[in-house]
Amino acid sequence: MRDERRENGAFRTARTGAALLLRLAFFIAALAVIFSLGRYARRFGYNVFDETPAEAPPGREIEITVPEGAGAEEIGRILKSRGLVEDVRVFLVKERLSPYHGKLGSGTFSLNTSMTPTEILEALYDESGTDNESGAEAP
Repeated sequence: MRDERRENGAFRTARTGAALLLRLAFFIAALAVIFSLGRYARRFGYNVFDETPAEAPPGREIEITVPEGAGAEEIGRILKSRGLVEDVRVFLVKERLSPYHGKLGSGTFSLNTSMTPTEILEALYDESGTDNESGAEAP
């Protein structure tokens, strides 16, 4: 009988130890995920407010064509494919926070890879006031 108790006690201790190790592993994994998300959020936030051009001056002249009615996401993809911006999501947030939100024009534009994101938005600005997000006139 005593041997059975010892075996049960040893089994319970091993089970408790395994559960503790499992909890510890889960806690460490959760901390790693939180840390990684924090690093990503910090980098993304930094890039949103960073005004570094894609290339150092003098850069390269690049001609892009923006189709009629293209929204900021499509324009961001065009800019990324031509090497003018590094991240479409960052461009979208910059456009959203800028005074040019929803006012980017269509047509052919000559841009330079040494332009800052704000300079690119300014170059793409449609002075007629057409809102390319909804197709309505901007206020």
